Amino acid sequence: MAAGSLQKVALLLLLTLSAVSAELGRPCLRNRDCSDTQNSRCWRRRCVCEQFHVQLNSTTCLPPSLLGFPCVKDSQCRSRVKNSACIRNACRCGAGFSTYKRHACLAPAKLSELCHTEEQCQLATPGSTCSFRIPRVLGRCQCPDGALPVGSKCARAAIKLGSPCQLPTECGAIAHAQCTRHPDAPSTCQCAPGFTESNDLTFCRPLYKESPALPAALGQPCVASAECRAADPNSSCRGGRCECDLPSKDCSADNFGCFNDTFQCRSTGRCISWYFVCDGRRHCQDGSDELLCRPTPGAPALAPGAPSGCPPLTHACANGAQCVSRAHVCDGERHCEDGSDERGCRGTAESLVNLLLPQNGCPAGTLQCGSGVCRPASSFCNALLDCGDGSDEPHAACVLGRLDAPCPHRCENGRCRSTAVLCSGRDGCGDGSDETQCHTCKCPSFTVKEPSSKPYKFYG
Repeated sequence: MAAGSLQKVALLLLLTLSAVSAELGRPCLRNRDCSDTQNSRCWRRRCVCEQFHVQLNSTTCLPPSLLGFPCVKDSQCRSRVKNSACIRNACRCGAGFSTYKRHACLAPAKLSELCHTEEQCQLATPGSTCSFRIPRVLGRCQCPDGALPVGSKCARAAIKLGSPCQLPTECGAIAHAQCTRHPDAPSTCQCAPGFTESNDLTFCRPLYKESPALPAALGQPCVASAECRAADPNSSCRGGRCECDLPSKDCSADNFGCFNDTFQCRSTGRCISWYFVCDGRRHCQDGSDELLCRPTPGAPALAPGAPSGCPPLTHACANGAQCVSRAHVCDGERHCEDGSDERGCRGTAESLVNLLLPQNGCPAGTLQCGSGVCRPASSFCNALLDCGDGSDEPHAACVLGRLDAPCPHRCENGRCRSTAVLCSGRDGCGDGSDETQCHTCKCPSFTVKEPSSKPYKFYG
């Protein structure tokens, strides 16, 4: 038999053996051999992702993304827009580049150079502005009226957006800014309609209708105020977080209305149980509870107390490349690809007093039975005997609600439950009190008092 025929026979045998597999990289002869994996094709007799698509794992090809669209990996963005990256779940321009519509990240422009955005000029010369010849399309960088080039910046009176003002001319040093009156507070310099403030509050950048901001709920990380206002019109981006324009003790970035130990969906502000985060199914409307469950190894924590690179209230697998729900840790099934969610689940015997302080070998965020075996924290007072000795259902805490009993969450009826019942969509307490704080509060708005319509009275 000819050598070429032998090669074809060998390739057909490989295709037959791999027919049950839907993995990228398997042998193929034509595109339809790879049809099990969406957005894939047969190239050089191997199943690979379509051009410009990005391989996430052995069975998933991610589509390329323009600026402002959701993403998971940097390469999704860079395949379409140079100098962009996946930042906070969306394609954005990297540091030192200016966003132009959805398709370009522009380099800084010096004074007298051509510019397409205000930010292009600001990046090269702080305090400068783009003097447009064609509105919002093309112009040249220059210092604003009343300012002169001094070294590498335009010198002007020290004023920022948010500074107090009394006359309209006081905000004129900042292009597109105006002195805005507030009914119950001093007037301040604010961006005119159609513009939003920069992160350092030194200039106003235009809002493009063709590049809408992704909503960010109160307390969520942000880059520009447009993200916050898309979720709540009375909020803005302050210090990298969405905050109310008029924060109060009842509604602010630090107190946004949800129970502690719950997960806040990024765009809607709805709060859900930590039980659902990284469980492999989407519970937030925007999918934010599943977006960051495949972090880049070595990525920093996304929130104080969160596992490295993982969403808050989740469990980081030992390989550093996967996050799973805390409800999966020590549940007897392997959910981490490296099996690390089931390691150390047989601690030493410990008294009931320390059930909620898992030590002596139990993984963090788990519950320790009286026998020393570790179980998911959601097992506590769930009306099921998850511990063989019944120590996960102490009568004093689950039914009587005794004050001296261990109690991660106390219901309004006094009974104790695991924090997993909070905002789970079901009545875990028996009185519905575990579902009362599951939505982000709305920031208060400025109210202008209407002038009185009563006629004046004169007294002689």
